[in-house]
Amino acid sequence: MTGLAYLPAGRAVCHPTPGEISLQSLALDLLLAVGKRFDAPRAECAHRRSWPLARTWLLAERIEHLFVLRANLLSSRQWQALLDLTSACNLRLWLVVHRADPHSDQQLVGSTAHRRMPLAAFVQTWQQAVQHAGSEAMVPVERFPAVPADDFTVFRAACRRLLTPASFALVDQLYCASMDQTNSWLDEQGVQWAASRSIDELPMRPFLHRLTAVCVSPAETLVRLRGAQAALFLRGILLSLRWQPGTSIHLADLRTRLDRTTITRLRGLCTPRLAAALTIALITGMPPSALAALNTADISPDGSAVNRAGEWFAVPAHAQALIRALLIERAGDDVNPQAPLFTGRGDSRISENAMRGMLRSVARKTAIALPTRNTWLYPDPHYDWLAYFGVTVAQLELPARA
Repeated sequence: MTGLAYLPAGRAVCHPTPGEISLQSLALDLLLAVGKRFDAPRAECAHRRSWPLARTWLLAERIEHLFVLRANLLSSRQWQALLDLTSACNLRLWLVVHRADPHSDQQLVGSTAHRRMPLAAFVQTWQQAVQHAGSEAMVPVERFPAVPADDFTVFRAACRRLLTPASFALVDQLYCASMDQTNSWLDEQGVQWAASRSIDELPMRPFLHRLTAVCVSPAETLVRLRGAQAALFLRGILLSLRWQPGTSIHLADLRTRLDRTTITRLRGLCTPRLAAALTIALITGMPPSALAALNTADISPDGSAVNRAGEWFAVPAHAQALIRALLIERAGDDVNPQAPLFTGRGDSRISENAMRGMLRSVARKTAIALPTRNTWLYPDPHYDWLAYFGVTVAQLELPARA
């Protein structure tokens, strides 16, 4: 049964605590089902809000199938609460009972549209999904192969020479996909050769950020940038990555602060504003003052992008739920688009000092490194983040004709 749990596919499995018949206990079990730490509600002083939080996170994670094991041990109130949750979150509820018939006080499901399924049919229905989830779990999260740091002119050849055939196939597929994506973007911009248009007019920073936002390791980011370099060079644009002596590949990684391990730790938080604040800070490099100034309109409705000083930063798919949860919670407050995203006491905008303290508290709870007050990546809202990572763009001259 546990193989059914796979949040990226919209499946969550709830293991009710034996002997607990309160609604609050069931809500805590639901929070565990969507990746929250068992001690998160109490540690975050959110124990009394556990049921609204469970609903928020089920919506944010876009759960389509909720499996509840040992459902015959639940009380009638818990059954009713689960049925209400089904309509509120627009999900399919699977109640797994371990006896022929539920208790008499749980017959209320008879008035709800449902169908019964024998265990053998249930296993057959979900067997393939369980096997897929099991195979995914056996693969390390940071499974992208290590790659050489050779320049883009010889990068592909170096990978072919040094990597195993399977690793090279994975790297080369991503490299070619990055080239194709870059070429498509250049076509959209009407760039056949750089001399026909000033590169200062090209929205290079947003494009490169979108290209690398989905990366979960420095090696993957480097491969994507190398593919972009090759495509840009063929159009007369030189994208350079400057390596500092004695430094590693991490300097070129535009997404090193938000890998999947970090996302797993952030997902353990149950308070939406705590998870969203640190997620946005790691994605954009915003200091506390800029985070406190964000409005709800600065986040795309699905949590896929964050507006920072007029530039939209892409959010990796595996991190979007952490921001969506806050939007869902704020939507329940009937706020307007220009309302503050993060609030303090009395629904007023949170102060810079309060935001800084909240970030530090979250960093301690999750063991995630946070920039100190004087070392935020972007102290200026208009700071050139490409230059910070050693990325420069130059326009090549047309070849001289004989």
